[in-house]
Amino acid sequence: MASSISDNAPRALGTLGTLVVIAGLGTPVASADPLRLRADAYAFGNGSGGAAGLLSLQGRDKFTPWLDAEAQIWLGAGDGSYGDVLIIAANARDLKGRASIRVGRQIVVAGALRPMHLDGLDAHVRAPAGIDVEAFAGFPVIAQSGPRQFDWLVGGRVSRRIWGGRIGVGAMESRDHGALDTREIGVDGSWPVNKRIDVTGAVVLDTIRFGLAETRASAMWSTRKLRLELFGVQRTAAHLLPATSLFSVLGDVPAFRTGGAARWRAAPRLDVTATAGARIIDGEVAEDLSAGTRLRLNDSGTSAVGLELTREGGAGYAWTGARATGRYTFCPAWMASAEFELARPDDDRGRGKLWPWGLAAVTWRSESKWDAAMAVEASASPELRYRVDVLARLSRRWEAL
Repeated sequence: MASSISDNAPRALGTLGTLVVIAGLGTPVASADPLRLRADAYAFGNGSGGAAGLLSLQGRDKFTPWLDAEAQIWLGAGDGSYGDVLIIAANARDLKGRASIRVGRQIVVAGALRPMHLDGLDAHVRAPAGIDVEAFAGFPVIAQSGPRQFDWLVGGRVSRRIWGGRIGVGAMESRDHGALDTREIGVDGSWPVNKRIDVTGAVVLDTIRFGLAETRASAMWSTRKLRLELFGVQRTAAHLLPATSLFSVLGDVPAFRTGGAARWRAAPRLDVTATAGARIIDGEVAEDLSAGTRLRLNDSGTSAVGLELTREGGAGYAWTGARATGRYTFCPAWMASAEFELARPDDDRGRGKLWPWGLAAVTWRSESKWDAAMAVEASASPELRYRVDVLARLSRRWEAL
């Protein structure tokens, strides 16, 4: 049984959405320097006095261009939670692109299979005849590096170019305390029918419960000014992605969705989008509608404003919302962005008629070795009258011979 929008809404109002937005404000790491190290420190606080931190590290050098390393470390929070390592991995690759291996704590995404957070290895080999082979194995990540309890995970994927496109088959199995926990088989593919039509699809079978964990298919027709798409998507709760805003929480519930979408370039800098479809939740059919526009304020698109209206139906799930976004580059060193969402549930259950969410961020990119950014997230939810969170990022690059 899918949970209601009242239960889901608070999940969007935490740290994750702010981290995703501000992390995207970083500066690309150049590869021409002899030795390049980079550290990003994130500090997060809210109005209740809680605080948290995240440290991101990257390193590479030109003498061993086939090897690099990265780490993301959660430094803990003021609510008593301990720090932990989210990602720490070394990446080795063949410079001709024929093979690569990643060892350590990482997130593995293999075709249509669910994303997996594991301590182990993920290897890729590009074989002749357009065949790519991937294999991964390790231990599912446990919070605060707790005891393993005979947990392990293994899987792989094989894909091949065919009919001008690519098709892949993957499988994974995980154990919990030695007992079978998850076993999936996934098939995914994409094919260009001609210069204007592309078809993609994926099916994931849960072989323990003998049911579909995820199914998606789409057909897209596009020209220079117009893109039309027909789609169908079905996901179980295990395949839903983490929420990064209020809308992504309210709309991302286990359901089957189908419909059509269109994007029209009405002017050189103006895009108009629309989606009309239906979603089926617990056997009930409800509307799934949206319309939006995006105006680029310069030729590069680094400055833009947008507006989107959304309507999703369903007993206990129905809501209407508006979303406004803006991004402006004052100069090469300074950029500001903002997002605001306002959702109105059909049945508020006495927990507020309007649910607002907003995020504002500013970043400074210097020509020197320092970069900085800050974001403020504010919201109101059924559980909290208001909440304000602040996240700051400070980056430093080191170069050496």
